[in-house]
Amino acid sequence: PYVLPWIQALATLKDLKFLVFASQSLTTLIRKRRNIDASRMPLLHRLSDLDLLEHWATDLLKVVGKFGGHLLQDPTTIYRFIPQFCPHNSILYRQFGKALSSPLSVTGLSNRDWDDCLARVSVGSEHQALMVTCSGRYLAVLTSARTIVLWDSRTFEEFRTLSHREHIFAMCFSASGGELASYGFLTTRIWSVSSGRQLHKVANPTDRALCLAFAENDTVLLMGSDLRRVKKLSLDDTLEGWQALNSSLLQEDSSLEGTFLNSPTALAFNSDTTQIAVAYRGFPLTVWALTSPRLINRCKRRLGHNTNPMNAWTGVNRVLWHPHSGEVLGIYTDGIVFKWHPLEESHHELKADLHATPSEVQCSPDGHVFGTSDVHGTVKLYNFHHFTLIYQLSSENIVTALCFSPDSKRFYDLRGSYCNAWEPNVLIRLSDTDEGANEIDTEERSVTISYQASEVWAETPVPITALSAQWQGSLLCAGNDEGVVEMYDIANGTKLGVGKSATEFTIDYLTWGEDGKHFAYAEIGGKLAVKCIEAQAGGQNKVPWGYRSVMSVKLNLEAGRIHQLLLSPGSDFLLVVSLNGAQLWSLQTQSIKAIYTSTEPGVLQKWASHPSNRGQVLAFTPSMVTACSWDSLQKVGQWKIKLPPGHMLDEVEEEQPVLSSISSLQEPMSTVGNNEIIDEVIVPQAEGYILLHISGHGQHRRARSQLRIIDVASLRETAAGGSATLEPIPVPADVAAAIERPLNVLGRDRLVFLDRSFWICTWRLRHAGGPGPIAQAAAQTVLGVYIFSRHGDRTAKSTPPTNLTDLGYQEVFTSGTYFRDRYIADGATTQIVGISPNVVKYAQISASAPLDTVLMPSVQGFLQGLYPPVGETLGSQTLGNGTVIQTPLNGFQLIPVAEVTSGTGSESSGWLQGSSNCENSIVSSNEYFTTPSYLQLLNSTQDFYTSLTPVINGTFSPSEISYKNAYTIFDLINVAEIHNASINDSQILTNETLFQVRTLADQHEFNLAYNASSPIRAVTGSVIAAQVVQALNSTITGNGSTPLNVQFGAYGGFQSFFGQANLTQVNVDFFGVPDYASTMTFELSTNGSAHPFPSADDINVRFLFHNGTTSNISQPVAYPLFGQSELYLPWSAFVSGMNGFAIGSQAQWCSACGNNTGSCSPSVLSGTSTSTGSSPSASSTPSSSSSGGISKAVAGVIGAMVTLAVVLGIEALVMLAGGWRLVSKKQLSGSGGAGAAVDQTAVSPKA
Repeated sequence: PYVLPWIQALATLKDLKFLVFASQSLTTLIRKRRNIDASRMPLLHRLSDLDLLEHWATDLLKVVGKFGGHLLQDPTTIYRFIPQFCPHNSILYRQFGKALSSPLSVTGLSNRDWDDCLARVSVGSEHQALMVTCSGRYLAVLTSARTIVLWDSRTFEEFRTLSHREHIFAMCFSASGGELASYGFLTTRIWSVSSGRQLHKVANPTDRALCLAFAENDTVLLMGSDLRRVKKLSLDDTLEGWQALNSSLLQEDSSLEGTFLNSPTALAFNSDTTQIAVAYRGFPLTVWALTSPRLINRCKRRLGHNTNPMNAWTGVNRVLWHPHSGEVLGIYTDGIVFKWHPLEESHHELKADLHATPSEVQCSPDGHVFGTSDVHGTVKLYNFHHFTLIYQLSSENIVTALCFSPDSKRFYDLRGSYCNAWEPNVLIRLSDTDEGANEIDTEERSVTISYQASEVWAETPVPITALSAQWQGSLLCAGNDEGVVEMYDIANGTKLGVGKSATEFTIDYLTWGEDGKHFAYAEIGGKLAVKCIEAQAGGQNKVPWGYRSVMSVKLNLEAGRIHQLLLSPGSDFLLVVSLNGAQLWSLQTQSIKAIYTSTEPGVLQKWASHPSNRGQVLAFTPSMVTACSWDSLQKVGQWKIKLPPGHMLDEVEEEQPVLSSISSLQEPMSTVGNNEIIDEVIVPQAEGYILLHISGHGQHRRARSQLRIIDVASLRETAAGGSATLEPIPVPADVAAAIERPLNVLGRDRLVFLDRSFWICTWRLRHAGGPGPIAQAAAQTVLGVYIFSRHGDRTAKSTPPTNLTDLGYQEVFTSGTYFRDRYIADGATTQIVGISPNVVKYAQISASAPLDTVLMPSVQGFLQGLYPPVGETLGSQTLGNGTVIQTPLNGFQLIPVAEVTSGTGSESSGWLQGSSNCENSIVSSNEYFTTPSYLQLLNSTQDFYTSLTPVINGTFSPSEISYKNAYTIFDLINVAEIHNASINDSQILTNETLFQVRTLADQHEFNLAYNASSPIRAVTGSVIAAQVVQALNSTITGNGSTPLNVQFGAYGGFQSFFGQANLTQVNVDFFGVPDYASTMTFELSTNGSAHPFPSADDINVRFLFHNGTTSNISQPVAYPLFGQSELYLPWSAFVSGMNGFAIGSQAQWCSACGNNTGSCSPSVLSGTSTSTGSSPSASSTPSSSSSGGISKAVAGVIGAMVTLAVVLGIEALVMLAGGWRLVSKKQLSGSGGAGAAVDQTAVSPKA
């Protein structure tokens, strides 16, 4: 029962490799146990136990390979989703797939057992995977984007991406696996795999590398080129560049009879780089020695008895070496696979398969197996010694590359944009063969085992080419590549064939009518059919419905092939769309009723019924919407779509563009709109929006896609035949970048889409309670940011000293990395205007934290993620004498952090004022302990807290275990749950108990931090509000000179601000204590030009919050402030809202808190300014209040944060407000009312 929590914990800690280790250990145990059982009586065998362990060994490995990426993104999927996707015979499904209550139900899994595919990783749907190689730890795949993507070969977690930025001809790992070399069009680069740092960059000769290998203990790189030259690069002195190994090497005798000496087709170094094999199409395969350059031998091939000995050779396309035997393995130009020993001159050939000529060949590192792949997508494994087939894998996709893992237990292939890891049993069994067995025994056993496996042939399913779902029903219609149309009832799992192409042409298009009865389909040859579903009893295959034919016609394709079918709302008409227009067919007369000719020839239109006008149909292009009447296709209206800024597709320079195949039936598309085309128009059944999924190609045909959302309301009014402009609803850049394919809109405002990792995700189009979309303005340009963050995970407050943990360090570093990717780095989703992307400019950033063992390390960890080391190139300085000084720690960047110190002084030292205690705030907080709600909870929860005694009695005395100490009790348990494996939680700390402990702590702390009838209780939020406005105001008045502000503090300030800003009315989660590393972000932005810097009237502010560690998987969410509905508030409205509760000067703070000593004494205050600065255009004016109370004008700001501290073992809770530093607590007697004494000694907070 504890397997799933264990997996979740490992996923949370990013340590899925331990699942792999556990699987390997179980496998070893099972093998040893079976060896022991072989010598024991069968009755003593515990087969059921071994079978169970074997299932777990398999499932632990498979769950990492198949679901590892999803687990790392969301560890809770091990409970909610993963067991349901496992095969029904797997132990995970049998034990947890049915027992767990999951929101997901999965039907139709074709395999009841795990298949041989261990994992499948993608380089991105817009790119192609071109080359693959692997080391013991990492898998490297070269992409068409001229990058190399690295994955952990144990967990298949994407590790990093290396950008070579030019076409790459060859790549290889060093023997140690610590370095990776890539040979490009212009340069060779050597990379550190662990750090991603570029170690060397060397200019290339004009040669194109055909093979690349490390040599001489990884100190030399060897390259064999298409110019028949071998060159070496010394990694100890790369300034020498590539040097020819020997001028006579590979210099062939071109006078050999019957030959034509041209460029080699392939080269390969042997395992110790002492020999090289050179393959040609018009010349014999030749082997040369490298150490003492000389020709060793040429491959002779006798094709028959009458073959002329002088012509006894055949050209070779592929060549490689056996790792141990000295034999060469290759593919002749006639498709025959062979092995040849250049010294012994032995020669063996594989029997030809006329239907599957191999195009690739690779040998396993242990030498027992070699594999081939062909253009049909088939991979075959052979026993090397006997040349016998032992395994065959069939798939529909073409294999472009192949390689084996270093342990020879798996192989990798590339198909399209995917890299697949296969781990068939035959390879595992071969690798598990006893080491003591002799070579003959090993070969015989491998042949026997593999022969059985080779008899199992997996059928490739016929690809589904068209799919359409019934409106408001359970039927699904699908057409396939063989011309078959089937209807599926997902409610009961039945299916029925409803159509079959006589010529077996592919079904290209399917559509359902809105009546839920009629459906139409078309095949690639131009034949289309319309049918109608009818209910019937006792139908075929016990299906409770049948169908009848309504129309069947063969279209003339002179007007172009079919691109879309659409049934009218009443299913009276069928619209048949081609490239340059459309035909309207009447189902009643089975004839063409009207013809529409496109006004934009060559631009494909997609059509959809008007969501709010059943008499109209809409034609969409990326830049235009045209409304026509359904019965005549007469134009009745037209709108231009306002294209978003930067809509033109980015072009990527490539030496060789990726070419795509073009069907003989495909018409040339126009280049209008930079080759943008609409892939799909989605009209949700809930009226409100139309989704346009648009893709396109830049100059080099790299696919891009985007989503444009049309508000239906904007289509309702236009003059007949007139033209208007539609402005699509803006989609935030980070959301748009995540969308792989839009699916629908649920309810009124929730967009559903598939993201790049194929998660089903949602994004809210409308805000709760708001009258319209989130944003009606154009995309915002970020001018500045204020980030207020809680510290990371720490040790418990009740067990001092409190320190930041490694987990906490990782949390804040991860958050910093996210905000770098969002606001700072090149290519950031919402980069701050003018921000330095790599090397920090101190004037652009302000960071603050107290000198504390939790908060100061937290802000430092955050800043390390925000501005990581810059590497050797940027992290260096050249002195006057030419000496280059490298920055330590790979260019580590030191960012000053303002430290909180004690003392009094000027108003600008905001942290100093915050270190004072606010007396009225303490009184207000203590008032909570006399309220009926507190006393009721204190009594009603006593039994609950008493039940926790066995868990916490080592820290808390019986008198301390109550709701009075709700937070510190929660804090202790929460820390123990994270870090203490021995905590006594088997019977006591259930999920329900932990939830109640957390909920009570949330309620306790919120009531201490905020009360609407006693505003001074939330003095922390008041100070934060002023601090935010002052920081952003400085960004505006300084024209963006200091655009980034980072401050760290405790949770109490969050809760105070949540209450004051009315965020608790937006979402009840704002009543809770924020998790470690939570962030509040205030974005300063404009929807106009940022150059010159905009005026205050053109600036907006948006508030975002994220609970817990922020990352690309879990990002901040925007919320409206002050009870407003808009997310983007004009600067003046934002200042006005903050002005409602901000405390903006030392004098105001002292007056509000009722303090009149120390820094609040009249003698000190007499020198304190109280000028305001809430607007960049405002002049300094005195603060005032008509009631004689405290003016909340946002003025010279106290940069302070209030920390709430619970005193254990006393009758009162002391709230100490005003700063990052807490005031130490003095033991109080009695009930600790408002008059409790407080020691004024300053100490560090443990927040």
